[in-house]
Amino acid sequence: MATRAVWWVLPPAVSLCAACAAPPPVQPSDRDVRAAVQVALALDPKTRPLDLAVIPDDGVVRLSGQTDTLAEQRYALGVAAAVPGVRDALDNMILHPQARTAIRASVEERLAAAPELAGVHFTVSVADGVVTLASDDTDPAQRALAVEIALAHEDVTEVRDRMR
Repeated sequence: MATRAVWWVLPPAVSLCAACAAPPPVQPSDRDVRAAVQVALALDPKTRPLDLAVIPDDGVVRLSGQTDTLAEQRYALGVAAAVPGVRDALDNMILHPQARTAIRASVEERLAAAPELAGVHFTVSVADGVVTLASDDTDPAQRALAVEIALAHEDVTEVRDRMR
């Protein structure tokens, strides 16, 4: 009986050798990620003046420190997230006390300038983008307007309504 040899021809893209496969990408060390993010922040003219700490953990970096605006925080997070080896950038930053005072004063001025809120006394407090409005003198329409006015501030991300 005659035997037949069977030959299989594989396309060039198929490899039979596992050792020939490309190695998985290597995640940079936390030390390397910290250094790369610090360099990126130092080289960017918008983040250079900020005093931020970089805390890496397996490709996830946390930025902490104080800023003047929430826009500065968002921008710094973007710079950090763009660094090769960073999988995510988390925000542990807070606003400078002077920035919180400025936000409170601005919201108070805007509330006082609204004719519909004339004569209404508000207590305004600010904690890192969250404004709390308190008053004993408001009706539902005034409360809605006050919340809208506070949210219109660029550094306000949330308003807590403690008005009645």
